[in-house]
Amino acid sequence: MSNCLKFCTIIPFYQREHGILARAIESALSQNGAYENTILVVDDGSPVSAKQEIENAVFLNHSDIIVLEKTNGG
Repeated sequence: MSNCLKFCTIIPFYQREHGILARAIESALSQNGAYENTILVVDDGSPVSAKQEIENAVFLNHSDIIVLEKTNGG
């Protein structure tokens, strides 16, 4: 059994400008500690697609990032 803590960071996502999501993910990944961090991004029909926003990000190879896309809820 691993002594590593596991948790999930949930990021609700709706933005009109590039860069905000990548900074939020980088911040979550920079937290110190012995844990596994899954990041769940919920894209609420954003004009800037979450997948497009992070598709070329360096951190994708180092983390478990899940993007859920849904129709805008208003």
